[in-house]
Amino acid sequence: MITKIPRVLFMADTRVALTRDLLLGIAKYIRQHRAWFIERNIYDYYLRSQIKISQIKKLELDGILCLNLPARQERFVEELIEAGFPVLLKSLGAPMPGAINIISNNRMISQIAAEHLLNLGLRHFAFCGFSALAWSRERQQAFTEAISAGGHKANIYRPKQRAKKQPLSLDVNDLSSWLAELPKPVGIMACNDDCGLYLLECCHLMDIKVPNEVAVIGVDNEEYICKLCHPSLSSIARDPQTAGYEGARLLDFRMRGEAIDTGIVEIQSLYVVRRESTDILAVSDPLLASAIRLIRLNAARPLSAEEVAEKLMVSRRSLDQKFTHYLGRTVYEEITRVRIERIAETLRESNLSITQVAYEYGFNGADHLCNFFTRHQGMSPGEYRRKYI
Repeated sequence: MITKIPRVLFMADTRVALTRDLLLGIAKYIRQHRAWFIERNIYDYYLRSQIKISQIKKLELDGILCLNLPARQERFVEELIEAGFPVLLKSLGAPMPGAINIISNNRMISQIAAEHLLNLGLRHFAFCGFSALAWSRERQQAFTEAISAGGHKANIYRPKQRAKKQPLSLDVNDLSSWLAELPKPVGIMACNDDCGLYLLECCHLMDIKVPNEVAVIGVDNEEYICKLCHPSLSSIARDPQTAGYEGARLLDFRMRGEAIDTGIVEIQSLYVVRRESTDILAVSDPLLASAIRLIRLNAARPLSAEEVAEKLMVSRRSLDQKFTHYLGRTVYEEITRVRIERIAETLRESNLSITQVAYEYGFNGADHLCNFFTRHQGMSPGEYRRKYI
């Protein structure tokens, strides 16, 4: 057990946005607890000169941060663990026994992506990723299962060939041919934002209209990528800062000789940040399309299913039947879903008070909004805002 300030070696690929966000969470823990002395980042040195474990032992360290090291460096991390160092690990490979592992919940990520694309009224779906990487394959499998549960089948991008030394690259010609053959309109989940950028570039080269013919959603919400894309890329926001903070807390406990319950920390997936690449209503039935458009246009005020049916001059029952057949939910459920989605966006993206948000959406005060939001989200607007901001 140590009583001095722990010395922690920093070994991280800071070129990766996820790594930088994890480090922000780790830095927050260090600031709050004045916990560690951080040694320099030796990642680049390791790549160039293959630093040996014997050299690291001479540094008299108490712990090591290994963030987003390539899977091919697993043996090096294993040697660190075997040497007795407490290690906080976020790798591109599988969780490693003996380390505190920060991992992604790939099933949750893919379920969120599938739900978003299904809610657009699309009937065709596809997945594009890096088949050489385990995390991409896991997202592919989970997306396929989620789309299947919705009554559809997902087309999978399977490259003809890929350079072994470039697992994070895609062949533009191969990808373009795949896109051209997909039935349209189609919703595609890209395994991450980089992959989404590849897809949008290929659509541009092939003169495929986004989102009218191809709707694309990425993962990680790396704003500098998503907003540079044309059109801008919808993406799933995640919370690596909280995961970094929790990982740092567990590493601190382990360095001080205290027992910890688990060596796994999950990066939580939060919500979809909607942008132009999925701004589509892909419903072939004119009446259903008109109803959904009406609901979206009136999301800022209370709207009843009867009012929707009356404006479209159809019976409530026949409209419910259409909604249930195409979307798997009633008119009322769609109205509620859209309103909750818009209120949540406003809570995340504005500085309006809860009372102001309530009046913005036609509620008679904050209490009414809180009751409505809590009933459908399982938490109050204030709790939601604190969780996701």
